[in-house]
Amino acid sequence: MAFAVYSHYTPGLLCQGSIRRTRAPGSFPRAFGRFALTSQNSRFSGLHRLHARFGGVDPEKQRGQRGGMERMQRGTAVRVQADNENVAFVAGAAGRTGVRVVRELAARGFKVRAGVRSLSKSPEDIFNGKDAYNGGGVTPVVNVEGVELVEFDVEDPASLPAAIGDATIIVCCIGAPEDKPLDASLPKRIDGTGTKNLIEAARAAGIRHFVLQSSLGTGRFGWPAAVLNLFWGVLDHKRDAELALVASGVPFTIVRPGGMERPTDAYEETHNILLAAPDTTFGGQISRRQVAAICADAACHPAAATNKIVEVVAEEGALAAPVPAMLERISPVVQGGADVAPGTVGYYERKYTFKDSWQARWLEVMGFGGMAPEAINGRLAMLGALGILGAEADNQGTLLEQFGDNAVFVAAMTVAVIGTSLIPFFKGVTASDAKAGPFNQFAEITNGRLAMLALSTILYTELSTDDVFWDLVVEKVPFLS
Repeated sequence: MAFAVYSHYTPGLLCQGSIRRTRAPGSFPRAFGRFALTSQNSRFSGLHRLHARFGGVDPEKQRGQRGGMERMQRGTAVRVQADNENVAFVAGAAGRTGVRVVRELAARGFKVRAGVRSLSKSPEDIFNGKDAYNGGGVTPVVNVEGVELVEFDVEDPASLPAAIGDATIIVCCIGAPEDKPLDASLPKRIDGTGTKNLIEAARAAGIRHFVLQSSLGTGRFGWPAAVLNLFWGVLDHKRDAELALVASGVPFTIVRPGGMERPTDAYEETHNILLAAPDTTFGGQISRRQVAAICADAACHPAAATNKIVEVVAEEGALAAPVPAMLERISPVVQGGADVAPGTVGYYERKYTFKDSWQARWLEVMGFGGMAPEAINGRLAMLGALGILGAEADNQGTLLEQFGDNAVFVAAMTVAVIGTSLIPFFKGVTASDAKAGPFNQFAEITNGRLAMLALSTILYTELSTDDVFWDLVVEKVPFLS
């Protein structure tokens, strides 16, 4: 197996450790979206010049040539300069993306301070263990002698300076734990406040480059990326962290990946990376290994990546191109200033905020924490309870009999209540705007909940006794007869 090195000098960082793997001399070179093509075989020099000029290779010419992943042997990396400029702190290093970021940085020769919540495992166990990579092929092994585990907690700002230590680069891969989906506080605590704590610590430490893994859909509403916001507003909190980073004055790169749940590490064998400008991509998938490579390339090539926001997915028909070349095509966000001139923070915040589209309003109104579901259910229950008790008093049968005899009327009333409730909500009117004496939000919520309980009681009683609820009430309360 031959190793070729994509050497890219930038001020303060000689990143010669960006390993680009090729097949052995005499075979056709592989072209992945995360690899820059070079070859030790001179007969491919013309192809290399063509690739370098146009930034891509026709994937149809390489598809049949791809095989299993080569093994990256320990100690074969051409290492970067071993000084403090090449020390990186990775927040969330034990996570599924963080593990891969540490491996990519270590393979490039970085010293890595791997931020974890617990020191119960060794670097070898975490970064070269059986769960380090997934997918087909042989798991490559990286040298983790330059990886130091450090304990930290983004919810404890006092723990961050010691964790960052002498690092000059931070790669942030933290996020709300996926195994606790019912804890509504986690996205705000981790993706929002926790990330902002780390950004403030980075500013105080004079960090030279902060790479933040975010998500598609944080800057502008788009489908299907916005579905993720149903997870307790996680995109809103990620966006708050992005804005804090842009306003901090710390040089940054924000990486917004597509879905990473399904693709394995073998995804790069058939799907090449696509980098796009912010708020232009709202769907697509990419493997965690590819995202890790992008983060490592951003840290390795700050001249191409600084102050840029990129959205990344991987597609089967995409041209393969080196990540630094794709980063250079993205326009930077200019830091500083509070006005709305193009490229300033104010311009970024105004342009990339969530738009008040009907889709966004629908999620806000009808989401788990939205105002509409309980209000509509309560209103339907209040009308239903009064109507059912009145009809039963008029000897029109049980609840279910009434529904069966008046199905069209019930459906029409349901549609009318839902429609008249949603129209004001979508125009920005909320239940809290009702403040006419006793007709207020608290009274409606209370009455609605009581009505829902009443309907449940009526239905349960009639099903269990085969009798009309009103008749049973009259037997207990004679003056109602």
